[in-house]
Amino acid sequence: MSSKISFPAVPHGRWTIVDQVKDAMQWNYYLFVLAWSSMYKQLIEQFGDDGRRAAAKASEEMGRKWSEAMLEIADEDRSKTTAADIARSYHESMQFFGYDNEIVEAGEKRAVVRVTKCPLLEYWREQYPELIPHACYVEPNIDVGSYRHINPNVKLTIPCKLSEGAEYSDYVITIDDEGALPELVDQDTTAFKEYLARRSADKAGVS
Repeated sequence: MSSKISFPAVPHGRWTIVDQVKDAMQWNYYLFVLAWSSMYKQLIEQFGDDGRRAAAKASEEMGRKWSEAMLEIADEDRSKTTAADIARSYHESMQFFGYDNEIVEAGEKRAVVRVTKCPLLEYWREQYPELIPHACYVEPNIDVGSYRHINPNVKLTIPCKLSEGAEYSDYVITIDDEGALPELVDQDTTAFKEYLARRSADKAGVS
């Protein structure tokens, strides 16, 4: 089955302004994915696991700046924002980028957003299939940075991922008021190191 990415042709004179905005955002998101993926690919090919970690930290900073520019919580102390508030913000905003998601749990300290369609994964399948699922250990740090701009004690875990064959990706958002926060979304790099070994073998001409 082809995974070719396609966008609808412009039905001149029929679009509403909302349609135009959504389409423009998807095109811009597609270009963003190409740029991010190209840089990530070069980092891991040149620097291996160190490049992966650098990409994760850069992604977190990107998310922080993104949130700083786009998310405003009027007349509230951001540090008092609940996990449910953050989940709702994510749920509402990511629909504009083509994500299908729903909030399946919403509490003060813990919330879960279930993603059943990820356009990032569709773009990667078309442009950079070799990055799957490894890019999903790095790219979500953009969300981490965005969440932590709202509340610095936010922790994100993704126990199941579409990119690993699951039926959905669960974004588990928790407010951790105590203890050190993890450096990365996913600390288990075993699969990533196996991937690097395979690429090194391929470059060396080893079957």
